[in-house]
Amino acid sequence: MAVIIDGKEIAAKVREELKEKVDAMVNSEKRRPCLAVILVGENPASKIYVRNKQRACAEVGIAQELYTLAENVSQESLEYIIDSLAQRSDVDGILLQMPIPQHLDPKRALAHIPAEKDVDAFLPENIGHIMRGDYGFLPCTPAGVIELLHRYGIDPDGKECVVVGRSDIVGKPMAMMLLHENGTVTICHRHTRNLGEHTRRADILVAAALCGVDRIYLTGGAQAIAALAYGTEEIPRVSKIVGPGNIFVATAKKLVYGNVDIDMVAGPSEILVLADETANPVYLAADLMSQAEHDKLASAIMITTSREIAEKTKAEIERQIQYLSRKEIIEESLKNYGAIIVCDDMDYAIEIANQIAPEHLEVCCANPMEYIGKIDNVGSLFLGNHS
Repeated sequence: MAVIIDGKEIAAKVREELKEKVDAMVNSEKRRPCLAVILVGENPASKIYVRNKQRACAEVGIAQELYTLAENVSQESLEYIIDSLAQRSDVDGILLQMPIPQHLDPKRALAHIPAEKDVDAFLPENIGHIMRGDYGFLPCTPAGVIELLHRYGIDPDGKECVVVGRSDIVGKPMAMMLLHENGTVTICHRHTRNLGEHTRRADILVAAALCGVDRIYLTGGAQAIAALAYGTEEIPRVSKIVGPGNIFVATAKKLVYGNVDIDMVAGPSEILVLADETANPVYLAADLMSQAEHDKLASAIMITTSREIAEKTKAEIERQIQYLSRKEIIEESLKNYGAIIVCDDMDYAIEIANQIAPEHLEVCCANPMEYIGKIDNVGSLFLGNHS
């Protein structure tokens, strides 16, 4: 069964642990660690990122200082601010929020930050430490990926790890960190031939760059669709909204379409599974509940030629549902719009499926290809017992 990695939950745990460490430092050294952040110009996204960093610092007890500089600040003035912070013993970290205005040279400015205060790990010295594996600071995105893998017990040791992208702040350090974890690492980029061959064989795939993604916001509910489409104080306006939801989310996506790109208008979610005696009840139960959990109006139906598979799938649903946080929604959905139907042969099962015309149709049979020509009405089609 697939594992959904809950980044929010892990982030909350990390902040709790950091607060304990900060409190211990305050007790032993009689001072709080301090982060100085420099924000140049009026970039709205940068303002939000900085505000979020300030809130995170406040939550864990780290002192913070914000230096807001005008859009037309000179290179010399920017470097003077950095130099003054570099000399202060009570400032432990310096962060120059990127991007900075085009008339400024970021490499020149960053060079004025001491390596021991370079919390973004952008300096050549810290990049070298990442190469050797004796690093202190790390770029946040690769560090976050490794943290998520560790927290969920996913060990890169010996696995095929494919990183799509070779930027200095994500792709390259990500590859080195996976290598330090004993992963077998491949770096892909825009000149890589047959990219799909590399990504398909990956056990671990780091691939936001494949879609040109540089930031991802995770939020939910119909109200979040408006926030993502138009922007708020917390979330900048995004380029695209993706992901399933209930009927309210689907309606909200329909309303904002044209102001922001969306993947599709889908909902309430529907799944119909055709299964013979070769299907795995564990997978069947998980797939049915994966759609039922979206919404109390979702439909999850299985049609099978095997009464034994029907009984085992029902039992498996009852077992798995006990461990799911959306248990009540799943139960309501299955009660009102779910069904397990046993019929004599697969031809009759397909006839029923064509009448229902589901959003998702899974054909979990020994020879699914022989039924393709008989399927007329379906949104998306998934073939085989591992689809």
